[in-house]
Amino acid sequence: MRIPRLWVGLAGAAGLLLVSHVASGAEQSDPAVEAKIQIIENLSQPDHQRIATRTSLLNDLRVNPGPVAARILKLGKEATNDNVRMQVAILLVDQRRGNKPLFPAALNPEITRLLTTWLETEGNDAGLRYWAAIGLAQEQNLQVLELLKAKALGPDVSPIVRAAVARALAAWRGDLLVKHVVPILLDMLRDKDIEMRVAACDALLRTELNEEFVIEPLLAVARTDPKEPVWRAAATALYKIGGGRLQVKSNATDAERKGDIQKWEDVWRSKRRREEREK
Repeated sequence: MRIPRLWVGLAGAAGLLLVSHVASGAEQSDPAVEAKIQIIENLSQPDHQRIATRTSLLNDLRVNPGPVAARILKLGKEATNDNVRMQVAILLVDQRRGNKPLFPAALNPEITRLLTTWLETEGNDAGLRYWAAIGLAQEQNLQVLELLKAKALGPDVSPIVRAAVARALAAWRGDLLVKHVVPILLDMLRDKDIEMRVAACDALLRTELNEEFVIEPLLAVARTDPKEPVWRAAATALYKIGGGRLQVKSNATDAERKGDIQKWEDVWRSKRRREEREK
């Protein structure tokens, strides 16, 4: 049976209208996402409401990553208030916390530029710069490491920021971790600030590098650091990286502490020699 030309023409026109409608709809922002953006922008909203909204936007990213990510970046670029910018910076950090980032990889250069501007700009809110530094440290990007050394790891920077950035850098892997991050963390083991030495031990633990160039400096700290929180952090890093048992009782003397550490080292080195022979 032959379909009349009139009906073919009408059907074609309807199809074109449908495609046009879908295309125009794709360009429009999701009203639900826009409502959440407005909550983030509204400083009069309770903090718990804005935090819940951030979490909800992360769920939207999982469902529709491209448009939602673009809208979040647009908010960050257009915001004039540091608190709103900080909410975006936290989103940029949180979207990387899983096994796979929620933002499309094509947007990474734009993310880097935005976070770099927020960290570099003197006078920006301390909270904004804190989250921007962590976001940059998550990138495993050698190009931003010098900026982080200057703006987030220097001796004049808050220990809270330095510790958080050190822990974020410890998640790097491969040659970037070994050649560029580990030397920074080892240098922090000699910091005059107790908190920084503890953070360095914790960061080295997070590298998961069961290698002599990590184990030996931690052994030295565990044996010689005069502050118990520091040497205990080093001891914890040792047995979690290298295995075995290393428990120093709470009221241990200096000699007992060193004895327990030596026993652990003897077992670790014996195990390493066996592994090398097997290789």
